[in-house]
Amino acid sequence: MNAETVSRESDVGSRAEGEPTESRPQRPGSAAARDLSQPEIFDVLSSQRRRFLVHYLLRNEGSGTLKEAATVVGAWENHTAPEDLDPKLRTRAYATLRQTHLPKMDDYGVLTFDDDSGRIELTPTGAQLQEYLESRPGEVGNWWAYYLGVGILGAILGVLASGPFIAEVPGPSAALITGGAVAGLALAQFVSTAANRRPSDEIPEGQ
Repeated sequence: MNAETVSRESDVGSRAEGEPTESRPQRPGSAAARDLSQPEIFDVLSSQRRRFLVHYLLRNEGSGTLKEAATVVGAWENHTAPEDLDPKLRTRAYATLRQTHLPKMDDYGVLTFDDDSGRIELTPTGAQLQEYLESRPGEVGNWWAYYLGVGILGAILGVLASGPFIAEVPGPSAALITGGAVAGLALAQFVSTAANRRPSDEIPEGQ
């Protein structure tokens, strides 16, 4: 065995002992923020417990512990103060956060969770969820204008149907046109509201 062969084997051996053969895949959002898709946002925020967890992290500058999160989230869910939370409810929140919600949110890159230390850190990707947690009470958009327009159209068709143009615009046709327009608007409003709905959770004051 010549010197060159010995050198190559020695180099391979040192890499095997001191360096991993392949790097671990980087978790989405672990290094830089990425835009969450609408289905991902809906999935993350479809659970009140996960929404409360994000609220908790945002109120604590993006970090916290599993123990504290379980206490605070459990208290919010049961409309009580953290110090008054029943230990059984705290344990239940702790278990589901650790086993279900935190791993799911970690996989999405919304936060990082260290199971050994119990440390939770909100990522830049997770910080994007703040705007989806803000409720917009009383916001009706421009739908009132659309319904007003349909109402005016219906009134005009009604006048035409009852006037000298009755042959051109019969009553049943006018009613059908107006009814169809209202139904179409109602469907469009339903779809728009569902697509832009943002969860609103009641958190006790002072917490």
